[in-house]
Amino acid sequence: MLATLLSSSRGRTVTSLSESATGRELVDFERRMRLSLQERGFVTLSVNYRYYLDAIPALRTRFGAETLDVTAELLTAMRATADALGVDWSLVRRADRPGAAPQDAANLRRLVALAAAGLEERLTTEPEPLLVVEAAPLPRYDRLAVLERLADKATARPAARWLLLPVERGGAPHLEDRPAPAILSALKIPTKWIETHRRSKAS
Repeated sequence: MLATLLSSSRGRTVTSLSESATGRELVDFERRMRLSLQERGFVTLSVNYRYYLDAIPALRTRFGAETLDVTAELLTAMRATADALGVDWSLVRRADRPGAAPQDAANLRRLVALAAAGLEERLTTEPEPLLVVEAAPLPRYDRLAVLERLADKATARPAARWLLLPVERGGAPHLEDRPAPAILSALKIPTKWIETHRRSKAS
């Protein structure tokens, strides 16, 4: 009987402490996000890769940020730029493969630089908070400098900029094989926060 009571008591205590710790984690996450909004800060957000797609609408709804899908916007701009220059899209695709001829790879990077101008301008001038997602093309095409500048504390930003990256459990946020900008101050999105938002949306 005593062993049963002790076991039961310990279980209740652990549950209580765990819930309390979870509550503090959620409150701290919200506090830091609100502070980022006020200070127009740059934050790299890491989230368990299983919750990546759920995190996007949750952050957008909760904090009023606009989503900037780098992959989608850059691909659209690349196609438009290629058309304007009279470059066949099949040539662009061929240049984007591993082992492409050096001249083809160089031409591709020039095309990307032209196509990325509008995206990079939006990142630096958009007056609303931006949630940056699917950003892998930036390091792939040597265009990561725009995020690195925005992550610099000395940079004046018109509004908050949040870079969302999926990670394995316990992993650090990376873009391709490079450490993410502001990796040392990266903020982990609590899984419980996303689950809570998902439940409230479903109810």
